[in-house]
Amino acid sequence: MSTDDEFWGCFHRWLASAALCVSLSIVEQDETSMLLRFGGIEVVEVWVHSGSITVAGMADGECVDLLGCWEAYPECVPAGIVCMMCDPSSRIVYPNAEALWREHLFALFEKWMLEELAPATRLGIGGDDGFSWAALLRDDDDRGYQRTLPLWLASGMPGSPGGIQDG
Repeated sequence: MSTDDEFWGCFHRWLASAALCVSLSIVEQDETSMLLRFGGIEVVEVWVHSGSITVAGMADGECVDLLGCWEAYPECVPAGIVCMMCDPSSRIVYPNAEALWREHLFALFEKWMLEELAPATRLGIGGDDGFSWAALLRDDDDRGYQRTLPLWLASGMPGSPGGIQDG
């Protein structure tokens, strides 16, 4: 089994068993990547490749900016598996690649969903001279972006099917 096959198996097991605070559905998938969307949110997309999760803020069908990116690439060492992206002096040794991906990739993505995505209400968009940027905003955030888009569709609001999950 290749590392890519191991990653996709691990990702599908995690997605099927994770108690996510926001529902997440597969939109497209091929052998090397997967597009996912959060329930009730149209302005954020999630791209998964073997070893990475990238979250993009979208407007008018175009990526405005990356809202988050996590990477974890296994490397064998005598004591187990480490992430080759991490500083060698602070690498955590995992018993196997699945433990690395679950703790070093999926858990960080889950934390971001809970702490950044779930409490957000809008996507703020700015731009200048061909550059663009975006950020998740809460109701009390008035940073003055040039444009804001509602984050949640009515069906994605807390308490509705496909929206924020309790607990």
